[in-house]
Amino acid sequence: MKLLLLFMTQMLIFTNGQEPKWSWDPFQTVCKPGTCMKDSKTCDCILIVEHRLTMMIDRTSFTDQGSRVFPRGGKLYEYRNNLEPTDQKKNSIISADGNGSRIVIAVNKQFPGPTITAYEDQKLNIQVINRMHTDSTTIHWHGMHQKDTPWSDGVAFVSQCPILPGQNYTYTFKAAPHGTSFNHAHIGDQRSMGLYGALIIYPKENTAIPQTDGEHVMLIQDWNHDDDAETLYLKMINGVFDNNGNARQQTKSIDGSSFSRFHMHSGIINGKGRFYRDSRNHNEAPLEVFEVEEGTSYRFRVISAATLYPFRVFVEGHKNLTILASDGFDINVQTVESFIIHPGERYDFRLETKSNPEKGVYMIVAESLEVDLVNEVHIAEALLWYNNQNFMYPGKLTTNSCTKDDECTTFNCPYLYYPKDQYRKCLTYNDAKTIDPSSNFNDEMKGKVKELFFNFDFQGKMFLPPTVFILGQSEDVSTKCGDNCGSDKICECTYSVTLEKDQVYQFVLSNVGKGRGWSHPVHLHGHSFYVLKMGFGIYNESSGLLIDQTRYINCNDKKSFCNEEKWYDPYWNDGNYPTLNLDKPPQKDTIVVPSGGYVVIRFKADNPGAWFFHCHIDLHNTNGMGMVVLTMMIDRTSLTGQGSRVYARGGKLYEYRNNLTATDQKENSIISADGNGSRIVIAVNKQFPGPTITAHEDQKLIIQVVNRMHTDSTTIHWHGMHQKDTPWSDGVAFISQCPILPGQNYTYTFKAAPHGTSFYHAHIGDQRSMGLYGALIIYPKENTGILQTDDEHVLLIQDWNHYDDAETLYLKMINGVFDNNGNARQPTKSIDGSSFSRFHMHSGIINGKGRFYRDSRNHNEAPLEVFEVEEGTTYRFRVISAATLYPFRVFVEGHKKITILASDGFEINVKTVDSFIIHPGERYDFRLETKSNPEKGVYMIVAESLEVDLVNEVHIAEALLWYNDLAFTYPGELYKTNSCTKNRECTTFNCPYLYYPKDQYRKCLTYNDAKTKDPSSNFNDEMKGKVKELFFNFAFPGENGNTPGSVNGRQFLPPPVSLLAQSEDVSTKCGDNCGSDKICECTYSVTLEKDQVYQFVLSNVGKGRGWSHPVHLHGHSFYVLKMGFGIYNESSGLLIDQTRDINCNDKKSFCNEEKWYDPFWNDGNYPTLNLDKPPQKDTIVVPSGGYVVIRFKADNPGAWFFHCHIDLHNTNGMGMVVLEGNYKGITLPKNFPRCSNFKGMLSFFIKD
Repeated sequence: MKLLLLFMTQMLIFTNGQEPKWSWDPFQTVCKPGTCMKDSKTCDCILIVEHRLTMMIDRTSFTDQGSRVFPRGGKLYEYRNNLEPTDQKKNSIISADGNGSRIVIAVNKQFPGPTITAYEDQKLNIQVINRMHTDSTTIHWHGMHQKDTPWSDGVAFVSQCPILPGQNYTYTFKAAPHGTSFNHAHIGDQRSMGLYGALIIYPKENTAIPQTDGEHVMLIQDWNHDDDAETLYLKMINGVFDNNGNARQQTKSIDGSSFSRFHMHSGIINGKGRFYRDSRNHNEAPLEVFEVEEGTSYRFRVISAATLYPFRVFVEGHKNLTILASDGFDINVQTVESFIIHPGERYDFRLETKSNPEKGVYMIVAESLEVDLVNEVHIAEALLWYNNQNFMYPGKLTTNSCTKDDECTTFNCPYLYYPKDQYRKCLTYNDAKTIDPSSNFNDEMKGKVKELFFNFDFQGKMFLPPTVFILGQSEDVSTKCGDNCGSDKICECTYSVTLEKDQVYQFVLSNVGKGRGWSHPVHLHGHSFYVLKMGFGIYNESSGLLIDQTRYINCNDKKSFCNEEKWYDPYWNDGNYPTLNLDKPPQKDTIVVPSGGYVVIRFKADNPGAWFFHCHIDLHNTNGMGMVVLTMMIDRTSLTGQGSRVYARGGKLYEYRNNLTATDQKENSIISADGNGSRIVIAVNKQFPGPTITAHEDQKLIIQVVNRMHTDSTTIHWHGMHQKDTPWSDGVAFISQCPILPGQNYTYTFKAAPHGTSFYHAHIGDQRSMGLYGALIIYPKENTGILQTDDEHVLLIQDWNHYDDAETLYLKMINGVFDNNGNARQPTKSIDGSSFSRFHMHSGIINGKGRFYRDSRNHNEAPLEVFEVEEGTTYRFRVISAATLYPFRVFVEGHKKITILASDGFEINVKTVDSFIIHPGERYDFRLETKSNPEKGVYMIVAESLEVDLVNEVHIAEALLWYNDLAFTYPGELYKTNSCTKNRECTTFNCPYLYYPKDQYRKCLTYNDAKTKDPSSNFNDEMKGKVKELFFNFAFPGENGNTPGSVNGRQFLPPPVSLLAQSEDVSTKCGDNCGSDKICECTYSVTLEKDQVYQFVLSNVGKGRGWSHPVHLHGHSFYVLKMGFGIYNESSGLLIDQTRDINCNDKKSFCNEEKWYDPFWNDGNYPTLNLDKPPQKDTIVVPSGGYVVIRFKADNPGAWFFHCHIDLHNTNGMGMVVLEGNYKGITLPKNFPRCSNFKGMLSFFIKD
């Protein structure tokens, strides 16, 4: 009873006439206004699939009951009143060929479906809603490669389960490649019922793409008067009979091959055609009209959505057509009078209209290749109307004249000859070359290949779709081919081949043997390929008839099934066929395999997925002429078909589709982050964060980084490694190397030194914010002087944001974050009153896990990282801040005593504290002594943002400390802070300010309170002697809204070359446009003398001072001699004014050329520097309004980046380069990559 009620409810939804509340009307505009534009990132569309009737005015639209129409003189009239329908009614009518009324499948009430246009690389989000009542469906996006989205390919039981009646499915994929494509049903023979539409992808740039003044889209279909696809299929299998039981004989092609039994009644173009009752008389149905102007060029995008028949396309009175592209790829072919198009193919041609046309209307004709038709005309027609001439509906067609003296040429023949008396010459793909700018037929494609043979015929392996979908449930496919198949056997099974990823393959597609048929248009999903050869059979050159099949294929079986064919000459194997076209071969995704012949194609298997490979004749495909190409099956977020979304509850993850917890194997593959929604991350070896790398000091590390991203370049910096003698492995884009392009790899080789807690992370743009980081732990060779613990854990902290990508983060920092009412989100503030940037932190995560607080009390119960400990034991926690912006105060609930062991890998001596603050780029090791008698089994490890006065938000990162001999309970409540009172004050180390508010009873320790105890420390007499001193102000100076991140007023501009390798090519160096009261954009650098001791004074003062900046120096560690602070209100902790120790020396207070207040302090003579065991670091926080004094020896030649480690500040220009020693004389590895701008012919446009 319940099922019946649900079914009735569905029926009411379909028939009550009420539409869902979409944000736009998809029946008026298929795609959302404001998307799909050239500057749009996405293209959002809705396709509503339902049945409709031809030659009918729907009653739901205009009248109480339907109204049939009839054709006359190219117009439609209502039967009931002999009047033309109104324009509104007329536009709703599906006329097809004007004969009777039959069922069609319409999309958004249109037939064909609406044209979707987008721009290359846009993200297409297309929701398909199945409004049919019994039919399931899928939609294939023919021509789209579906790179990384094989689940959007739309093939029933291969890439997805069918969309059931009443359901919807959202296809999401990148619009690529550009060109003329189309969408169509890919289950059964629904395409024959009209379920298709054009998909036009425009290039991002029109460079090298032939241009025209206008364009038209033209979809061709062979039309049949039978009611549905099942009827068509059964008639093809069993035959078509007349009322007397006589079987209709199959028609034949030019070469004598027989077509299938599918009976074509008419041809239609863009859903319109006219039915010829006999060889002379048609029903005067409306035809599609293409308006043109005189003396103008037009691109016609022609798409064959035909079920079976190929068509020869020509334009009456216009004998010169220029073929521009096929299947979206530009090709070069001589001008022709006509071309042949097969099901699934697309051709673009350019038509030059007449300057003085003889008449106003010409016919565009698609003529079936059938011969010897008796009293039937099988053509599709449209009208070319010169719109400044009178429009006259043409009664009959006039074909173009071909004579002995004026021979016609037809391109894309599936045979070699027309009968001689037709005076028509054939061109094939052996006569075509690519001129497509995206063609990449390089040396790799020309080299060694793996070769496979596939015979498309009616003998062999008949494809049986599985009962599950292969991409998602491959392990459940029980119909795979087995021993029942062979060289002389016919079998029915789910035929597939597996290809190695990135291997170049050569496929030989044939149509030979006992079961050869009419030429088959074969389509490979997920790829385009290069056509290297079309091989033909043996013909009678006079009649054009096929005499015998090719002699170059050896069938190797007694029955001539040709299921295991080979080349006639074994020396031709593996790509050695002697006459292959390896010079600019044309590119396609659908190629016709001639009857009795073969085609050689080549492509690289670089798109993992399950790709259907089949004849594009619907009825042949349905009858089994297909197979699946498995290209190194894609990771399906482990074990579920198109991926399975999960949600968090009680610290576990559950699958939406079944409310069951994910298996361990699945859970280990899930990136949960803070458990809120689904956003993109950058993973390393499928992990987030990336896997921890451990090594021992002075070992040689060899790390190959492979960039599998599709558009993003990347580099990896090994944060903490000094890269002694290997500056090219430092991993900074455009400083130490060129970026690693998509698909490329780069091998970093360096010595593991110094020892300690380090990490690796992206160093281009803001990719670190997207998760590209991981721990790098270097253990000492000897443990002498290193405090030991019983065990250790690694803890990576990140401030997490729900935006999709780093670019969005950056732009929102620059432009602001706004709510739906246009109100700007104000930056949050720190303890000392300084403002953070506009980056909105939603959550904190530890080791890739956290939980999102919806308000100040309630979180989403997402899983947290668990650190197992035992009672009465010591642990070293290695804490790494991979944060984008925010500093965190780290503490352990219920454990008030933690001992700071090291910072940035160097051992330090600080008194025991209850917490410490860690800034982006810093690392801290602390020792935790676990309780002997813990009060509970689970305590929280908390990293609390330094933001204050948050309203209804909680910005913390949490992990769990589990005493593993006690019960594990997921803590639902908010953590409890450690108690700080007047009598029991708390202490926090590494404060970027001097005071907490007095009522918090928290004391600050800074680096002025720390000493080194690292055995490698070498702060000797040389380091204490005479030094060279340089000042650097890390700030946002400027005015009138121009306040970029900068060092000394210089906003860092990365050069377009690798500075280390191509220093002489750096054209962006700083010049006269920079100064004490100026802001400039340039590649700022300073040069250091080798082995000289330098003292750097790093400040954060002047008009542009900001939140405290964690500053990182590559290639070195340094000694921290002094932290200088501003002036504070000791009660509130707020910063009142900046330090008085720095003199800015400029009118605008930009502080670009600052000095000590007292000149006697210059050159290392500041009176209160810590020269007794100063602590060592590589990343130090420069307080707001204050400064830091560091000292190091320039003993490591190279080009070292020196920058704020807040990703968004660095990207905005707060960085510079330290050029050390004879960096230009460094010997780089052999074949070290270079990069540069390409100026091309620019010099021709520049005056001397």
